[in-house]
Amino acid sequence: MSSDASLMRELRRFDTAEARSFQHVFRHAEAGIELHWNARNHRKRRSQPLKTADGVYAARARYRLFAVQWRSLSWWVAAVFTLGSLVWLINGLVTVLPFSDAPTIKANVPIWTAVLGGGIFLIGGYLSWSEVLNAPRYVSLLQDDEGRHSRALHADDHRFRWFGLQPANWGYWLNLAQLLGATIFFVPCVVGALLATHPTIDAFTWYWLPQMIGATWFVIAAWMAMREVQLSVLRPAWDRLGWWSGLFNLLGAIGFFLCAWFGFKSDFQDPMLSNRSTFIGSCCFLIASYLMLLEVINPEGPEGR
Repeated sequence: MSSDASLMRELRRFDTAEARSFQHVFRHAEAGIELHWNARNHRKRRSQPLKTADGVYAARARYRLFAVQWRSLSWWVAAVFTLGSLVWLINGLVTVLPFSDAPTIKANVPIWTAVLGGGIFLIGGYLSWSEVLNAPRYVSLLQDDEGRHSRALHADDHRFRWFGLQPANWGYWLNLAQLLGATIFFVPCVVGALLATHPTIDAFTWYWLPQMIGATWFVIAAWMAMREVQLSVLRPAWDRLGWWSGLFNLLGAIGFFLCAWFGFKSDFQDPMLSNRSTFIGSCCFLIASYLMLLEVINPEGPEGR
């Protein structure tokens, strides 16, 4: 707890289990304060807007473009996905750019970057799922003695959980879909390294189809991430980093799906459309991951940051 927060007294502790959706308003009638709670902001320990009789107040801090936060699970989620996206970007670049003078690079780099990138995405998927399990349950509403300044802080009440079930939590299903997609997608990443030496492997069953299934789960998870921060289904949250991160994740997932679709159609004979889809998808994933990183390292300020 910061020194400023230590000078404030706790008015009330809100239990997030009372929230029936990923958007909720907690009210403190005596103080006339409304806490506009959002599941994604809470999970990533971002500031929650407080509405008082005088208007909406949110702490502001210097905006950062990069920071290292070793103790933050949310930071590790964003950092791991950023690293994985960089690896996939290398994969896409090598397959799209001409390397006629280096055939070994052209042949081997895509194979091993796919294995590495798929493995990193799998780790990121598990960390995202763990992030939901370890989100703080309570939000403490604090106020100074004069009643002029109020703020909300997350309150932990449990040890770190490596596994668990939270079936009523939208974020839980969102990240479970992402983890499932990463697990399925990792299968063709490994099989791709075996196809050169084991040509009898059924490429459709073990290579192209798992890619399409895994990418489909990525699409579902990305849409759920966008919906989590929207006030309604048909109302895009243009002013929120989490929404834009979800949008670029959606575009990246579509790119990876098209990579498998075009690859299956050409049967390795004309890979250019497949390779370009991987490259574009990787670029979108990288943008989405960096936006997630910005979201985590800038926890204070208006919710829409």
